[in-house]
Amino acid sequence: MSFAGYTVDQNIEEYMDDNFKVFIWEDEFKLKDFWWKYNIAKILWLIFKKTWKKSAVIVDEYDKAVLVNLTDIPEAEKMRAFFTSFYAGVKDNDDKIEIFMLTGLTKVLKMSVFSVLNNLDDLSFDPNTYDLMWYTWEEVKNNFAEEIEILRKKLNLSEKEVKIKIKNYYNWFNFWNSENTIFNPWNINKLFDIVQIWIKVMQIV
Repeated sequence: MSFAGYTVDQNIEEYMDDNFKVFIWEDEFKLKDFWWKYNIAKILWLIFKKTWKKSAVIVDEYDKAVLVNLTDIPEAEKMRAFFTSFYAGVKDNDDKIEIFMLTGLTKVLKMSVFSVLNNLDDLSFDPNTYDLMWYTWEEVKNNFAEEIEILRKKLNLSEKEVKIKIKNYYNWFNFWNSENTIFNPWNINKLFDIVQIWIKVMQIV
């Protein structure tokens, strides 16, 4: 379930119907394929009945539907109530869930969006998992060594200075200490796409 493409002018139920996917073995379904489509408990039960396997539930930008409506508080509250009901089946179906993962800008408890999801672990501040969804600087260095070297030469900077430049101009985060900076993969990839264009131009010239 991804809310990344949701905008304030869209009907939330229509968006979910068309964009949320359910995979059962090799078969892919949309949420609208289920007549009880807003009942997660029944979907989990159906998957378990068909496969005898637990489900993985992945939700991206879980809080976007609320955040984009913050200028309209009644609508934001309506969204919050809707999702409290939508996720109600999660807590009582732990035995049918292998992993439940959600990402968002706000903490679940501080946002008070889903009172039913009060038993989650925050991976952002766990030193063992904080980099699960992001690039560390070591990963950037190891996977984009050529691009960093081109960037370093073009800007006449040291590697350390390049890192500082990237931190200043692109999304970077630090959840649990000052040394372990992590970077938004999309932004890093876009940066080095530009550098790849430089490399191709240099090869042509």
